[in-house]
Amino acid sequence: VLHAGPFRFANGLAIDPGGEWLYVAQSTAANIVRVPLDRANGPVEVTHTLPENTVPDGLAFDLDGRLVIGCYRPDVVYLGHPDGSVEALVEDYTGELLNRPANAALHGGRLYLSNLGGWHLSVLDTDLRPAPLHRPALP
Repeated sequence: VLHAGPFRFANGLAIDPGGEWLYVAQSTAANIVRVPLDRANGPVEVTHTLPENTVPDGLAFDLDGRLVIGCYRPDVVYLGHPDGSVEALVEDYTGELLNRPANAALHGGRLYLSNLGGWHLSVLDTDLRPAPLHRPALP
């Protein structure tokens, strides 16, 4: 067990580009927290607070340390900045193209999103560049 919590519906996970922190979307708290990877049960820090009635789900880091936050509700994807501020990256008030966006991935100048409500994938052109993925070292 890396961390005993408590967490409020721990959902999406992402390791920061520096490999020091595990970021966790807390779906029922409308925020993103982080815990240190080098200390089991280290302090839980809130990094991004989202608007009320927001349900964060999937996370992905870009090369500049910004956090893409797919939200199950409302149909919006936020961009979380290293200073803790957040801005809407894309919104779909009708829920046609984004329908409960969840997981997010960046690749080749595009943002890929799973949509739990519409059971489809959305692909958006973007200037965001993906951060390298952290893979476990093999013995």
